[in-house]
Amino acid sequence: MKMIKYFKQLLLIILINLTCFITTDAQNLSVSLKSDTNNVLIGDQININLTVNSDRKTKIYLPLIPDTLGKIEVISRSKIDTILSEKNFILKQNYIVTSFDSGSFIFPSLTILYERNGQTTLYPLQSDSLILNFNTLPVDTSQAIKDIKPPLDEPYTLADFIDYILIGLGFIAIILTIIYVIKKRKKKSDIIQDYDPKIPAYLIALEELKKLENEKYWQKGQLKKYYTVLTEILRLYLERQFEIPALEMTTDEILSSLNNYRSLNSSKISFDDEIIKTIKPVLKIADMVKFAKYQSHPDENDLCMKNSFEFVKITAEIVKNSEKPIENPKISKNNSGETV
Repeated sequence: MKMIKYFKQLLLIILINLTCFITTDAQNLSVSLKSDTNNVLIGDQININLTVNSDRKTKIYLPLIPDTLGKIEVISRSKIDTILSEKNFILKQNYIVTSFDSGSFIFPSLTILYERNGQTTLYPLQSDSLILNFNTLPVDTSQAIKDIKPPLDEPYTLADFIDYILIGLGFIAIILTIIYVIKKRKKKSDIIQDYDPKIPAYLIALEELKKLENEKYWQKGQLKKYYTVLTEILRLYLERQFEIPALEMTTDEILSSLNNYRSLNSSKISFDDEIIKTIKPVLKIADMVKFAKYQSHPDENDLCMKNSFEFVKITAEIVKNSEKPIENPKISKNNSGETV
């Protein structure tokens, strides 16, 4: 009996000492659980903050909070924020919670685990619990029951009209294209409008060249107009006389058509290099003046006019003698070797 009594006293002493150790050990630890409010409407959010204070020799293990705590739903958890001082440190973690049921619900106390330096035993420490109240809007029973409001119309955005805008732009583009084509077809010079197919094309061309020469456009500073009319006369002459669609061709395409005229048209008419050299500088200089704002020299302007006259005369002579095996008329050159 004495032995049993002795062991009971020894066990009591051990328990008392262990309790004192734990109590003393936990005095350097504290845990708190606070909310920014505890009364909200259902669906509103509450911020809950868990704070743990400890010395730097203690390891702290924060609890893992599930997504649902009864009627309370945990929307998010912040990262753990650590604040260090010389001897202590503070751990903070924030939780955002809500509920879609009305009533008072308990956010349970959270248990942290801590481990002292040099020990492997984990000790628990609990926070207080929180009571959170989620309320509904008060119902005014004095008012009559009203119909449900219709859904609100969302504001219009550009995306709502993008299909209509694209269709409208497409129609505009088609209309502008049609107008451009019509204007292009109607935009004919006086030379085209006054054309009489009974009059030989070379006579019309020579007459129009003479008119242009008398207008003295380049002498008046109207250089672009001078070359525009000059090349139009030559292009129309090629269309009427040789059925070369020169009005729709580039300069290089016109020169290529002249070079290959005999093979392409199964014609007895052909143009040698000397003939083509009379019109080539005219078309090239005209392109530079019209599209590159080139300021041609007066000598070049006169040369282009002379070459145009000679090109029409020589090619007209070729047409007249196309049934006879004759040589192309010789082309005169000036002292500098340029075709004139």
